[in-house]
Amino acid sequence: MKPLYIVIAILSITGMLLAKETYRREEDPQIAQAKQQFAEAVEHFQAGDYQGSILAFEKVRELNPEHPGIEYNIGLCYQKLQNYDQALNHFKNQLEKTPDDADTWFDLAVTYYHKQDTGSALRSFKRATEIDSTNAQAYYSMGLIELGQNNLSQAQSHLEEALAIDKSHIQATSALGVVYIQLGRKDEGYAMVEEAANQGLREAIDFLERYPKE
Repeated sequence: MKPLYIVIAILSITGMLLAKETYRREEDPQIAQAKQQFAEAVEHFQAGDYQGSILAFEKVRELNPEHPGIEYNIGLCYQKLQNYDQALNHFKNQLEKTPDDADTWFDLAVTYYHKQDTGSALRSFKRATEIDSTNAQAYYSMGLIELGQNNLSQAQSHLEEALAIDKSHIQATSALGVVYIQLGRKDEGYAMVEEAANQGLREAIDFLERYPKE
């Protein structure tokens, strides 16, 4: 059998985990203005206006430099704009302030992946799981990277961990099925891919069409 594969598409699951607004002096007009700008930034982001969101977040930073997650939020905007160099810069700036923030490590990893720097992506995903051992998506993402590099034992380990955390993670189910097939556990593997296909997962459907069970 030819080497099997699935389309690898690692996407941020954080979406927009905007940092909670923290203001020490609500009576300060400048802080109140920062709060208003923050709300506008969120509205821009939710409307898909990521450049407008960046401008609003930058105003928040000017008005309230102590805002706890502003660099992370700006990084997410640049990630959405596919400006990955800028996204990396802002995520790294955030980690200088909050080095143990799992969400920032995760999105840093996603950005490295988009830049095709899989080594840095793996290291950053691993750091995210060290901080938050319940992050199934990080384990899944590491599994996909290892699968793409045909490192089957590592892929199996990461994907099994993802499913141990979240049994309903259908993408991990499909990917682990592909790993099992390549390891010779065909019946078990095809059953997992078929389960994912029955739930409408496109990559599982495509896999079965390309590599039907013999």
